[in-house]
Amino acid sequence: MNSRCCLLIISGLIFVTACFGLAVADDLITKELELEELWHLGGEEEDDALLEFICSVVRQDEDIYILDTGASKIHHYTVDGDSVAIYDIAGSGPGECDHPNDLLSLGNGYFGLVKGLPAKIIVTDFKDNPQPTIKFHVPTVPDDNPLRVYAIKIQGDYLGVFSHVMRRGVSLSIFELRDNEYGYPQAYELARLLHDTPLVTNEVPSELDTPYYFNREVWNISASGQLYVAPYRDRYLINVYNPDGSLTFQIEGDYDPCERSYDLMDYYSYRVMGRSLYVESYEPAIMGVDIVDDQLWLRTGCSDQQDVYRQYDVYDLQGNFSYKVNLNHRGDGFKDNLVFLGDGLVAIVKGYYDRQHPGFFSENPHSPIEEDVSQVILCRIK
Repeated sequence: MNSRCCLLIISGLIFVTACFGLAVADDLITKELELEELWHLGGEEEDDALLEFICSVVRQDEDIYILDTGASKIHHYTVDGDSVAIYDIAGSGPGECDHPNDLLSLGNGYFGLVKGLPAKIIVTDFKDNPQPTIKFHVPTVPDDNPLRVYAIKIQGDYLGVFSHVMRRGVSLSIFELRDNEYGYPQAYELARLLHDTPLVTNEVPSELDTPYYFNREVWNISASGQLYVAPYRDRYLINVYNPDGSLTFQIEGDYDPCERSYDLMDYYSYRVMGRSLYVESYEPAIMGVDIVDDQLWLRTGCSDQQDVYRQYDVYDLQGNFSYKVNLNHRGDGFKDNLVFLGDGLVAIVKGYYDRQHPGFFSENPHSPIEEDVSQVILCRIK
């Protein structure tokens, strides 16, 4: 496969991609599904709300909470699209956080504002009833060597966390929320599954040189604490780990690389910190791992050389293949962030990846890839 050296820029999290798998027969059923738009926040119309950088969309019961981390605000809507409130979370007081990395639903009306460094989860109900802050506890790491969280996912009491410890490198770990001796929940590391100490050199790295789990799209955690991760870019392979870190099973399958267009390679070349990088001319085996209503959805296919919005292989959580999905919608599926909210609800975050590499559009004014305005579209799968 050809490689291409390009400049990569990212604002915030480090980018890469993933692989997953179980052998899938060509004659198995493919479901043609549509994303039906219900309502939206933000857009290009004069009366649309002006959004900066939508980092998270979470659901709790019949309400939707949208984090605009650029503006340090939370937009609260009902599932039906009625505006409830806008919460200003800027500041350093109780229940406040400037530009949080993420928003977590903790249940019972409480939410977590994730601060990356030093890593902590600020607990609030947005009603002036903050709770004690959740800190991360890692065995053998002293408090004066703080943890930095780049990406986090939550299901029930379990957290999947991609983090960095000074002088110890980066890792993908499983944490559990449980009460400390004072009765307040804290995050305790159960297992460190993947660990690397990236070398800092003057050499131009390859996309293949970066550990694949650096990409938050290619791992996820279940409510039982099992972590599903695509460890390699160019293999259709998923490793499934128990909360104690033991490898419980693998999902494997065939990989037929899909070529990237030159326009797409140029776009991807602005996604990783301001440095040169060799970008591959073909797509990874797996581009996303989502848990949707107790099913595992693995994003496959091509980003731009196909007629469907997104393609998925669907499994149960025990690794048994169920069916393929062609998810149809207008727009560019590779540029949107899809957040599965349960019960067939999906939030499309437009402009998500565009915000992560400012400079591409100004330096490539004639690219056929157009910049999107920040917008959240709530949809239902049908």
